[in-house]
Order: sequence, then C-alpha cells, then structure tokens
Amino acid sequence: MIQLTLLRQALLDHLAAAGIRVLAAWPKEDRVRYESPLVVVDLRTLTTEEAGFQHYLGERFSQENQRWEERYGQKIAVCFALDLYSPRKIAEDGLQRLMDQIADALAQEGPAGLHVREVSWGKTSYDRSCDMLTRAGEVLCEGLLCAVRDEEGSFLSFEVRGGLTLELHHES
Repeated sequence: MIQLTLLRQALLDHLAAAGIRVLAAWPKEDRVRYESPLVVVDLRTLTTEEAGFQHYLGERFSQENQRWEERYGQKIAVCFALDLYSPRKIAEDGLQRLMDQIADALAQEGPAGLHVREVSWGKTSYDRSCDMLTRAGEVLCEGLLCAVRDEEGSFLSFEVRGGLTLELHHES
C-alpha cells in the first residue's frame, strides 16, 4: 500500500504552496520560539473501504504502454492532525488568521487528489515549552486509491485518483 508519509507530505506541500508555515513535526532539540504562526501536520488515521467488487474497477487501455491495464481500488478516508501555534504577542489573532489561511487553502481543493470533507478545531491553550498559544485541529479527507496492474499481473503504480502517484519499478 502507498506510503502514508507521502499523504502527509502532500498536505504539507499543499499548505506551504498557500504561504502557510508548516512543519512535519517539532524538531528534537528544544522548542524554538517562532515569531510567526505555524502549523504542525501529522497523519492521525487512515481507513479504507472497498470501491468495487473485490476492489476491481475495470480495465483501461494505456496509450503509453499500448496495452490494457486492470485497475483496482479502494476508498480511503484520511484524518490529518493540525496543531496550530502562534506567538503570545499576537495572541488569538495569529491563530485566527492561520485558521482562515488553512480554510482558504482547503476550500479550493484538497492535497494530492483528496477531497476535503471536514475541518474542525479544538480550544485554544498555552504551551509553556515554546511560549506559544496552540489550537488542535483535524482535516478529514476522502479519495480513491487506485492500483494499476498489467497483463502479466504485476502492479505498476498506485495513485490517489487525480493526484499523488507512486510508481513501482520491477527488476527485469
């Protein structure tokens, strides 16, 4: 199955492209006191559901390979954890602006072919270790994970429909 870190990276890249400061995780060193708001992204859960009879979605002719390829798939639901941080000096204003930026970035489209279903936020609290206000959030996305198999039965790639693709290379 597709590497889960690629899904998280897709959201990181999507938010960064919208001008949002993002981190995959806090550095192992002492927490830095950032001067501007940021969001720490992690993958919380991934659930799957069958999309077709025994995951079979049908065949498609590949113009590139000039042959028929079978397509298999499953529906996926991905819940990303978003931990927002803002320096105390800009207080809740910083968190609110960051939440608005994230909402704008996700309103148009989700990362890597995923469809955003829900964005939710928790309560604001204070993190003494970095002297910042923080608010936890979640983004629930859905998509279709497709696998392509050639006539010989080898899987060629996995793709989140319309987005992220992981090509598989076979030894000859």
